Amino acid sequence: MNNRNGFYNRSLATIQIGVARADGLLSLYGDDISFEPLNKQVGLGPFHLQRHDIKKVRRNISRGEHISSEDIDQLELEFTSGEVYRFIVNDSDKWFTLLQPDSCNRTHSLDDNSGSLLTK
Repeated sequence: MNNRNGFYNRSLATIQIGVARADGLLSLYGDDISFEPLNKQVGLGPFHLQRHDIKKVRRNISRGEHISSEDIDQLELEFTSGEVYRFIVNDSDKWFTLLQPDSCNRTHSLDDNSGSLLTK
């Protein structure tokens, strides 16, 4: 999280659309959510979304048998348009909280001493 540059949260993430995946940066600034792929030639992004358009956020935990023996914590964002985006992020608890449909009415900031997310 880099509040000094204006981001509420920014993380390396993997987007999954069907069986296709791409690594990139997932960022949240105000109501704007963006995913910028690291490899722009793959064709999965960039995506620019609005937090107020989120209908539901779900957390899916699946076993990554083909990748590793660790559980994969995946966030699924369903938008009012019917579009669904799936992201794999390490700090999924923080993202899950930030992306809730009612969270766009709250103010978030970073506690410089602890690095914790503060909600007002």
